[in-house]
Amino acid sequence: SIGAFSTFARRRTARRQDAPSHGFVRRNISTTPSDPVPLPIESPADIMAGVAHFGELRHLGLGTYTTPVGIIQNLIEFCSASTGLPWAGGIVLATVIVRAGLLPVIIRSMRNNVIMSNIQPEMALHSERLRACTKAGDQAGAHEASERLQRLFQENNCHPLRSFLPMFIQMPIFLSVFLALRKMAELPVESLKHGGYLWFTDLTVTDPYYILPVISTACMAATIELGSAGMTTPNPSMRKVSRGASWVELHATC
Repeated sequence: SIGAFSTFARRRTARRQDAPSHGFVRRNISTTPSDPVPLPIESPADIMAGVAHFGELRHLGLGTYTTPVGIIQNLIEFCSASTGLPWAGGIVLATVIVRAGLLPVIIRSMRNNVIMSNIQPEMALHSERLRACTKAGDQAGAHEASERLQRLFQENNCHPLRSFLPMFIQMPIFLSVFLALRKMAELPVESLKHGGYLWFTDLTVTDPYYILPVISTACMAATIELGSAGMTTPNPSMRKVSRGASWVELHATC
């Protein structure tokens, strides 16, 4: 009986080993990581052409969609890769697109400047009365003058702070473009070394003659001066702040 029981136990164990457990088949699962996706290898001709390729910046760890810097990098890459222009041409095209997007804000600011110039006499009258009442300690008179001044702005749909709106919006965009290009140059992106024109073929180094920073600052200063010249009564404080921003841009890009 003991021999029969041992035979029965061996057969039962053999059936359990052969049968799948709960309908699942045991498989060998490899714990070794899969091979990494190979990076696209550009030919020497592609690098010498200085033209971007779709996904090039993503493979280099740049061009994310979660930061303004990454979005600017993707825009520049798209402008170069989709048109076949070198990196410099893609940068110019991306700048035109960004400027076109800011055009409604600039037009609104110019309209505000014109209205402010037209109501300058009334605004100066209320402002002078506000200063006089404040100096004399007449709180009721100062409150009335302030309300009249605010009512004047509401009736004409304008405000002094709107004149600074383009500068406040363009500053973060300018910084994002600056940081985007600097990160691309510091990596560097190999095709960026041959993506320029004329004397600045290598976009990973600074302009040895400082021509580009001077041109950029001169264009910004000319825009400010022409905009102020079109106003009947230019705002001196706004002009000083804008001129200061031009000098900051020159020192930042040199």
